[in-house]
Amino acid sequence: MIRRALSLLLFASACGTQEEPTTKSRANAAAGSAPTPPAEFVAFHERRAAAGIEFEHRAGSTSRKLLLESMGGGLTVLDFDGDGAPDVYCVDSGALPERNEVQAPGGNRLFKNLGDGRFRDVSNGSGAQGRGYMMGAIAGDYDNDGDQDLYVTACGSNTLLRNDGAGKFTDVTRAAGCDDPRWSTGAAFLDYDRDGDLDLFVQNYLVYDIAKQRPYFDGQVQVSPPPDLFDPESNALFRNRGDGTFEDVSEASGIGAHRAKGLGVVTGDFDDDGDVDVFCANDVSPNFLFANRGDGTFKEVGALSGTAYSAEGREESGMGTDAADFDNDGLADIVVTNFSAEPNSLYRNEGKLSFTETSSRSGTWESSMPRLGFGVRLADLDNDGARDLVVANGHIYDNAERVLSGTTYRQPPLLYRGLGNGRFNEVSAAQPAEFREPRVARALATADLDGDGDLELLLGILDGAPLVFDNLGGNRNAWVSVRCVGTGRDSTALGARVVIECGGKRQFSEVRSGASYLSQSDLRQFFGLGASERIERIVVRWPDGREEEARDLPARAHYVFEEGRGIRR
Repeated sequence: MIRRALSLLLFASACGTQEEPTTKSRANAAAGSAPTPPAEFVAFHERRAAAGIEFEHRAGSTSRKLLLESMGGGLTVLDFDGDGAPDVYCVDSGALPERNEVQAPGGNRLFKNLGDGRFRDVSNGSGAQGRGYMMGAIAGDYDNDGDQDLYVTACGSNTLLRNDGAGKFTDVTRAAGCDDPRWSTGAAFLDYDRDGDLDLFVQNYLVYDIAKQRPYFDGQVQVSPPPDLFDPESNALFRNRGDGTFEDVSEASGIGAHRAKGLGVVTGDFDDDGDVDVFCANDVSPNFLFANRGDGTFKEVGALSGTAYSAEGREESGMGTDAADFDNDGLADIVVTNFSAEPNSLYRNEGKLSFTETSSRSGTWESSMPRLGFGVRLADLDNDGARDLVVANGHIYDNAERVLSGTTYRQPPLLYRGLGNGRFNEVSAAQPAEFREPRVARALATADLDGDGDLELLLGILDGAPLVFDNLGGNRNAWVSVRCVGTGRDSTALGARVVIECGGKRQFSEVRSGASYLSQSDLRQFFGLGASERIERIVVRWPDGREEEARDLPARAHYVFEEGRGIRR
C-alpha cells in the first residue's frame, strides 16, 4: 500500500476520536506537566503590502495536479550590498516546463532594505532574476570577495549568481562547475574541509520527469501523486577549489552513496568536534545525518544517531528542518516538520551524536498532527533566553478537504513559546487575527528587518504574495546580535560559533546558510538576554577552530565581530 495513503487513512481515523477521554489523556500525558508561561508574549502583526515587498509567487498550477507545482515558494534573507541591513530575495517558480531541462527566464525579485524595514525592488537590471522552474535559494561569499552571492535551486539546472557589487549579479554556473540538473530543493554553503573557502551541499528530491507523470486518484478524487511512486535521488557535494570553481566530490566524500527524497537541510557541529555536519530531512525516507570525519569524507549515521525515524521507529515525511539549542544544555538539537497525521519531530541532542525524539513530551505533538508543516524556525522571539518555535503550514492537496477529514488546504502557522527545557507552550490562539489566517505557506525565515532588536517573520506563500509579520514586544527584554565577518576566509564566516555569557547563563548559536524549507534567515546571530543589560563575554570560534573574545559589553546593540580585528558596534 502506498505509505502516504495509509497515513491519511490513519489520520482520518484519529480525527474521529480525538476528543475521546483516552486520546486526550494520552496527549496530556505526552505533553507532560510543563509550567504555563506568563500570558504576555510578543504579537505578530502583518505589515501591509509587505513594506514594499511586492511579489507574487507563481506555481504554474494546472488541472494535472503535478507534484512539482505544490512544492515551491522559497525566500532568502541576505545583505547583498553590505550596508548591514537585511535584504530579501523572493524565489519564483513560474510556468511549468514541458520537460525538466527547459530553462525559461525566471521571475525572482530582489528587494533592498532602506534601513527602516521598508524595501525597494531593485530586480530590474540586477541579473538576479534566475532561470527555470525554481525552488529556493541560499546566500554566502563563495569567492571570498566580501559580498554575498546566491545559489538558486530548481527542477532542472540550478544557478550560481556571483555578486559583482553595486547590485549586479552574473550567472556563472557553467564556469564554476556547480550545476545539478536534477530536482534540487534545499541547499547550504558550508566549509566542510575548513580551508576557508565555501563549499556547496545540494539536496535532491526524487527522480522526476514531468512528461511521464500520470493522473493519481485517492478513491474518486484526483490528487497530487505521493512521492512513493518515484525513485529517490542522491545529494551532491561540491568542493570549492579556491579559484571560483568547484569540484564534484559527491562520491569521494561518501555523500553520493545514499539516496532518499530530500527536502530540508541544515548544517551544524552536532558532535561539537569543530567541523560541520549535515542533517537532511527526507520525505517518506529515513532522515540522514552526515557526520564529518574531518578527512574530507562523511559517515551517514541517521539510524545510529536516532534522527532517522520517529520515536516509534517509522520513517516520516520530512519537509523542513532547523537546529538550535532548544533545551539550553549546550548542544544543538534538531526539529523536522512532517506531513499531516505525523507530529513534527524534535530530536534532543544527548551528546556524541546520540539523539532522542521528544515530540510527545514537548508540548507540540497534538497541535502539529492536523497540519502539514514546511518552513520552521527555532528562534528567541521574545528575547527571554529560550528558543521559541514557529512552523509554516499548508497542504499539498488543493482539494484536501475532499480527501481527508480533519485537515484543510490552507492552514494557519503554529507558534510556540519555548520554556527553555525542551518543552513548548502553544501561543498561536493569542496572536492577532491576521497571523492566524489560513494560508498555503512554504518558506519561513526570521530577520530583524527594522533594526530594533527583535526578529520579524517572513512567510513564502505558494501562488501568493510573501508575508512580513512585525514583532511587537520582542525588544522589551534585553538582546544582542553578532555579525561575524571572516577576513582570512569567506566574509560570511559560515560555520562560526558564537557564545554569549550573560547573567550567569551561557548560550550559543552557529552561523549557517540554508535551513527551514527553501529558505535562509538573517546571518546575524541573535540572543535574548532577559533582564540582563550587560554581557559578560562574547566568544567566537571561527571555522578553523581559533577563538576570539570580547568582555563587558552593553546589551541592546548590534555588534560586528571581525576575524583578527575584534568587535565593534
